[in-house]
Formats: sequence, C-alpha cells, structure tokens
Amino acid sequence: MAESPFVLRCVTALALSACIGICGCQSVEPIESSTAATLSQAAATPRGLLESRGGPDTAAVVRAAHTQSDAASSPSGASGPTEPSLGAEPPEVIALPDDPIEPDGNRPKFDGRALSIDRLFEHAIQHHPRLCACKHEIAAAAGRLTQAGLLPNPNLVIDVESPLTENDPTTVSSRLIFSVPLTRKRHWRKQAECSGVEEARAKLSEETEAVFAEIADASIEVLFYQELARKQEEAAQLAKQAAEARRQRLGASFVDAASAETAALTAQWVSHDTQERLQAARDRLARAAAWPADQPIELSGALCYARTEPLDLPSMIAAVQSRRPRLAAAQANAARSGHAYRLARAEAWPDLEIGPRFQADTDGPEDRLGGRFAMDVPIFDRNQGRIAEAEAAWRASRDLLADARRNSESDVAAVFHALTALQRSLDYYSETVAPTMEKLRSQLAELEAKKAIESYQAIELRQRFLRMEMEHLERLARYSRLLVRLELWIGRPLTDEPLVL
Repeated sequence: MAESPFVLRCVTALALSACIGICGCQSVEPIESSTAATLSQAAATPRGLLESRGGPDTAAVVRAAHTQSDAASSPSGASGPTEPSLGAEPPEVIALPDDPIEPDGNRPKFDGRALSIDRLFEHAIQHHPRLCACKHEIAAAAGRLTQAGLLPNPNLVIDVESPLTENDPTTVSSRLIFSVPLTRKRHWRKQAECSGVEEARAKLSEETEAVFAEIADASIEVLFYQELARKQEEAAQLAKQAAEARRQRLGASFVDAASAETAALTAQWVSHDTQERLQAARDRLARAAAWPADQPIELSGALCYARTEPLDLPSMIAAVQSRRPRLAAAQANAARSGHAYRLARAEAWPDLEIGPRFQADTDGPEDRLGGRFAMDVPIFDRNQGRIAEAEAAWRASRDLLADARRNSESDVAAVFHALTALQRSLDYYSETVAPTMEKLRSQLAELEAKKAIESYQAIELRQRFLRMEMEHLERLARYSRLLVRLELWIGRPLTDEPLVL
C-alpha cells in the first residue's frame, strides 16, 4: 500500500505527457478534410459510358464520355513545382467488380441471336481483367495516400533503476517522445500521393479508352467482313453465271471460256479466304471484349455512312488536349514528380524530437517533471542526392508531358486529314456514284426485259457494279474506324446519324 501514491503519480504524469504531446503534434498540421474526401471517392463510382444512336436493334459503334478533373499544372519556374488543389472535385471512375470473370463463373450465354456492340461493351466494362487491375491500382494508390497522411507514433520509454545498495531508492523514469517535422513534409507527401491517385484514375480512363478502341476496331472489322463475305458470295455466283454464258455463246473461243471459268474459280477462292478473315476478326473481337473463346460472336447490323458535323482541326486538337486520358496521366505524373521534389527539399531539414519527461523515486516524496529535446544537426547530410534525383525526375516528367502533347496533336492531325479525305470520297459516292449506278441498273433491267443485250454482257455489268460496292465498303470501314477513334479522343459523338444499321 506504500507504493500506491507512487503508482498514481506515474499514471497521472504519463497521461499528462500524452495529452501535451498529442495536442502539440495535432497543432502542427491538421489533416485536410478534402484528403479524406478524395480517399473516400477514390473507389469507383457508376458511370454510363455508352450512348446508342438508333432503335433497339441498332448497335452504337462507340460513344464514350471520359470525365476528367482539372489536371494539376506541370511544375515550372525557379521557385519550384506548383501544387494541385486537394479540394478539387475528383474525376468519376468506372464501376468495376472486385474480381474478373472466372472460367467456371457466370459466363455469358449465347442464345443463337446476333450480338450488339453495346452488349460487348457492357461485358468488357464488367469483366475485362485489365480494367479490374486498374481499379485495384486505384485502391493501392488510395492506401498510399492514407499512409502518407498518418501522424508518426510517439515513442514511450520507461526506465527502472534498481539500487545496488539497500540505502538507495528505486528510480522510475518515463518519457514520451514525439517527432515533429520542422517543414511541411507530411503535406508534400500527401500531395504527391494525391497526384498518384489522380494518375491511377487517368490510367484507368486510358485503359478503358484502349479497350473501347480495340472493341470498336474489331467490331467494324467483323461488320466489314460479314458484308464483304455476302458480296463476294454474290460475286462468285455471278462469275459462275458468266462462265456458263460464255460457254453457251455461239462463236466463243476456248480462251474466252477458259478465262471465264478461271474467273469463277478465283471468285469462289476469294470468298473462302474472306470467311477465314471473318473468323479471325471474330476471334480478335472476343479477345478485345474479354468474351469467352468458346462462345461464337456474330454481330447484328451493317455499316452505313454517317456524315459528321463540320470539323475544325484547332478545335479538335483543343478538345483532345483537355480530355484525353493519356495527357491527364502525364500531367498527374508531372505533378507527382514536382511534389516529390518539394518533399526532398523539405526532408533536408531534420525532425524535432520533443516530449515530456517524468522521474520518481519509490521511497522518496520528490517527483521530477521535465522535457526532452533532440534533433540532428544537418552539417554533412542535407539530402543532396535525393534532391538532385527528384529534380531530374521532375524535369524528365515535364519533358514527357510535352512529348505526350505533341504526339496527341500529331495523332489528331493525321486522323483529321485522313477522315476529311475519306469523307469527300464517300460524299462523291453517295451523291454521284450511287445514283448513277441505280440508274444504270434500271436501264439494264429494261434491256434484259426486251432481250436487247447478251446475258454475259449483263452479268459483266453487274460484276462491275458489285466491285464498286466492295470498294465503297472498304472505304466506309476505314472511315468508321477513324471517326470512332476521333470520337473516343474528344469524348462526344460527331454525328447524330447511326454508324450501324
């Protein structure tokens, strides 16, 4: 019972020390509420990315709207890198499941009907492993942000000194040490990790854009080969009819008949080759959409010409520069490198170790309460190496950002010029070639009804019409690919007409 006052004094002193230390550390730099908001919204939120244009059987080729927050400006100037605002509204992210689809899990069921491109997009959003991996990378970046905002744990030390002689009392001393940074280290560390979260979000948007582009390209290729296979089958039938007409024509030479027969065999051969390419395109589409390989894919609809609104290259470049996920990722990387450079400069100053100290004797009435102060003296190591490394990495990230901007401008210019050239060609076909061919078909039907033309001549004219249609189909497929690519980059449709009917 004699030691009860001593124990009470020890407990009271330790509680007082803890209160003083915690209050002192919390007054250094409070945790911003915006950081907690950013962390809570780092998880994926639902976002509709597809926009169908047409009826229920119309497949929208691609309509993706990428929502990006204002990217942090790249560091510039001699004063050091700039700092992004933690209070900015974080960008929305695609909602993804926790795990990708398993081989024996919920597999999509093929009901024998042709698929729409919308269904492939929805399946890719839900089950594509690359998108799921990006979602987990966002969670990892959010965890690093949480860790960067934590206060360091205090260090509690209790020393007990037993007497070597019976005349000396037992001494118990305790101290609670808090590490207090002299500069804004925790602030810059949180800023760097916050930029890391933004970079992970941009990577998810970039990967989503890449997946959508792969699905769109493969879908257009499948639709192209489906239509081309039908036309080449028709061409093979016309070639057979032409060969038969050549054989039955009076006065036809062996060379003419053999040439017609060879042309019929070649047309049938080309038709078989197109079927092989069609299957390869379907396999590529299944891989792009993370569709099970044992489930067949046949798309509904056919490509059609959708004229775009008047395009202006400077406005297209400006739209892509402000919305393309690849640039947002480069900007976030530059901002993170800038904050890391600021952090390296701040870490040149050592932390201050401070805290209360209490000492008591078991047999004595006198207690002692004091404080402890300790810090490194930065004479030799002032973090020079890490500062130089961080500065070089920051400057490299700015150069990479400039390179990404220049590459985006070049990509947009190349797609713009090719798209406008193809649009002129397709306009000429729809305004001049197609009406002329329709008129010639009508005249040909009248001549056949009057028996004023040989059958092989009529067949040859139909073959020419069919070849022109196949050339138009090839141009239409290239135009659709370029249009979808540009729409993905700017995040909005450029035409109100459907690309697939």
